[in-house]
Amino acid sequence: MSQTEVELKLLVKPEHANELNQIAPRLGQLQQQTRQHLRNTYFDTPELQLRRWNMGLRVRKGPDFCEQTLKTAGQVQGGLHSRPEYNVSIEQNIPNLSLFPDEIWPADSQLETVQSELTALFSTDFDRQLWLLEAEQQQIEMCLDQGEIQAQTATSPISELELELVDGEPSILFDIAMQIAECIPVRLGRESKAKRGYQMAAQASDALLNDLDYIQLNPELSPAKAFQTLLMAGLERWQTLELMLESNPSPSLWHHLRVSLRMIRLVMKQFNQLTDAFENAFAQLEKHLGFVDQAAAIEQALGINSRSLRKVADADAINQVLEARLEALGLSQKLSQITSELSYGQLQLHLLQLASMGEIHTDTQDLRDHATRFQAESWQMVQQLMPVNTDLDKQDYLEFAAPLEKSLLVGVSYGELYGHAGRDDFRLPWNDMAAGIAELACYQEIRGAAAQLEIDIESWLARKEDSLVFAMEQSRRNALLQTPYWQ
Repeated sequence: MSQTEVELKLLVKPEHANELNQIAPRLGQLQQQTRQHLRNTYFDTPELQLRRWNMGLRVRKGPDFCEQTLKTAGQVQGGLHSRPEYNVSIEQNIPNLSLFPDEIWPADSQLETVQSELTALFSTDFDRQLWLLEAEQQQIEMCLDQGEIQAQTATSPISELELELVDGEPSILFDIAMQIAECIPVRLGRESKAKRGYQMAAQASDALLNDLDYIQLNPELSPAKAFQTLLMAGLERWQTLELMLESNPSPSLWHHLRVSLRMIRLVMKQFNQLTDAFENAFAQLEKHLGFVDQAAAIEQALGINSRSLRKVADADAINQVLEARLEALGLSQKLSQITSELSYGQLQLHLLQLASMGEIHTDTQDLRDHATRFQAESWQMVQQLMPVNTDLDKQDYLEFAAPLEKSLLVGVSYGELYGHAGRDDFRLPWNDMAAGIAELACYQEIRGAAAQLEIDIESWLARKEDSLVFAMEQSRRNALLQTPYWQ
């Protein structure tokens, strides 16, 4: 009746789903293959009492069975899901909570009241193709689900592959997933069908995405455990941004995605895990994301069309050129194009395996020493590239964008180890400079659009840029004289 489900969820493009029939026999000894149509109805109270208890309740109907399932609090790391569940065969379409074990419920749960208030929130309707495999004397259930989620009048497609451990070690799931990822494009699936359904039913929503903040690190962690924490934080943010980009392919979200990837790469390098294979995969992704800087600059340029520009030029005409250039970048197709690369899903799988199961060795046993070393190296790089007694111009700052971002990411990774005293004040002017560099880039886009229209706004742009560079120079000189918070 009770079991702990351990599964790896992958998202599969519908056009590649049929290829799994040819791939499955190569993954291990095929012991069973079935097809069935399943309909799941998810229940909760209007106040979402079960969800507040971190529980999910469904009734699943197949061709010849009806079963109620309760899933309790578990863990989701990237695409690896581990969650206790309780299954009971029933005859009716409405779940009966009293059939589950008494000990799983919170104290004073008032189960009869919850039972009386249960209502259907949403459903999932899909065809399931199942393969039961034996590989290396371990059993794996591979399920391909294709259908849709239904919540009121809204629908959302389902096309996902679940690798569930029946008997053996979780590492076998990664072995099987890697073989699949060598044949067809896949990517990690973090959100369960239930969570997606709750969101569609407007009963739950994702938090707004903020700028990448300090990663929560316990100073008592070993460097190896800290590495896994940092890597998982970056990987989960990557997946969150993927989901957001599906419905909103905005330049700012693409920028956030690239920052997350660069943080992962930086952490890999600092912990001596950036092998040639990883480096090549990250380099390929960077190449695909070459549009990000221009897209972000155009987005900011469209938002900076101030009254002062309207006084010297046809701002609407300049905006039209900028909008056309942004449209030409094809942002709405980028995610599909990039995730169609085999290397994309392979990189995600390798990173998740390393973050959840990998054992690494470091040259220090003290996390604070490790962090301080890289903070100091980053600070030294900044001082060398931006000497306090050297005047910098607009082009110098534009060329400093990538090194500054790298330095700021070091602080994001380890800043939480040092507390708040002096840390935020130290980083503030550097964050302001990063914002100033982005503004300089947007003026470049405005200049190009004006030139295309043969509109002369050079004196306006020069005033804007000179004023901004002057402020950045003052801020930079003061910032370089600060005492680092890690010393």
